Order: sequence, then C-alpha cells, then structure tokens
Amino acid sequence: MNLHRPSRSCHPLFLLVIATLLLTASQLTGGAAAQVLNESLAAKYFDETLLGRNDSVTARLVASGARIITPEGTFIGPEGIDQFLATLDASFTDLVFVPEEYVVDNNVVTINFTITGLHTGDYHGFAPMCAGVAVSGVATLQFDGSVITEQWLTYDRDTLLAQIDGFHQLDPTYRPDCAAYTESQAVVAPALVPERVPVPNDAPGPGTNSTLEATCIRRDHCEAPL
Repeated sequence: MNLHRPSRSCHPLFLLVIATLLLTASQLTGGAAAQVLNESLAAKYFDETLLGRNDSVTARLVASGARIITPEGTFIGPEGIDQFLATLDASFTDLVFVPEEYVVDNNVVTINFTITGLHTGDYHGFAPMCAGVAVSGVATLQFDGSVITEQWLTYDRDTLLAQIDGFHQLDPTYRPDCAAYTESQAVVAPALVPERVPVPNDAPGPGTNSTLEATCIRRDHCEAPL
C-alpha cells in the first residue's frame, strides 16, 4: 500500500497571484511616493524660484530645454524663467506669487495661485500710476524624475489690464501717481487681496458721473476725500 504525502510545493497559479499582488502593492507605494515628491518639488519651485528668485534652485528644478508657456510669451529653460520674471518685474514692483492649492496627478502638478503687485512700469501700453493689482492664475508643471520638463503658467491678463485701466479712469484729483511711491510705503503681504474703493458719484470723471472703482493696495492711495 503506497501512501502519498501532501506536496509541500505551491501551485504555480498561487505563486503568480502572490507575485502580482506584491508587484501591484509596490507600484502603488512607489506611485504615491512619487506624487508626494512632485508636490514637494512644485512647492519648492514656487517658494524658491517664483518667490525667492533663487537661480541655483531654478537650475536644478527646470530642465535646460523645458518650455515655459505664459501670457507674456514662451520661454526656454532656467534662463527662460529669469526672462519671464524680468518681463513682469519691469512692469510691477513687489510682485508676489501666492500658491493656494496643489493638485497632483502622477507626474503633473497643478497649482492655483494669485499674483499681487504694484504697477510701476509700462505694461501693454498702460503707463505706470502705481495701481495695485491682484489676479488669479493656474500653473501646470510636468515632471520627469525630479525636474520640470514643461510648464504652462496662465493668469487672467484681461482682469489685470482692466484693474490698471480702472485706476487710470479715476480723476487725477483723486488718483495718486507714482511720484509719491516709496519702498517704505509699499505693502508686502503674501496673502494681500487688493481693496476695491468706490469713488463718490459727484467726483468729476472722464466724461461720466457714474461710480468708478479702482483696485488699490492702500486705501489712502485712491480713496476720494469726503
């Protein structure tokens, strides 16, 4: 009488299922870690490149051939970031990019942000009159490993121009100019939301007596005297 002992070897199908589960778990863990890393890199990009203007960090985070697509044009690589910021710096003082929300989808990070600043240089035909501006925007960063290979940075330039134009429409009697501006008077606050200050109906305006509103960094820069 032959007795057969149970085999101690595992069925090949069972081994395949176990290996598949382990591989899936490893991929999920790795994917989550990559997403956390990408969000951290995106935050570093905002903090140290767009805000801190740290060229060495920019060189590490932005690929040499990366395209930076913005309302001001398309720029290439770390030097392109400098050129883009220089374009805005020529028109706005105390320019601040305030990140508000990060959304990560694998190797793409989307950031909702707000730009604030003071219009102190010519911008698309508008002469500087120290209008305070604040507009919302969205940045989409595409990563390959730990570097940005492409960036789409958009903001509401129509609203930005409308804010500047609204300030220009104020009667000069009630509208300050940049001659009074000094660094000590500038408000530098990352969470600053410019204040909309109405001008009284009886204030003389350019061809209209309707109430005008201007976006102002400081109330005493544009509030009409009572």
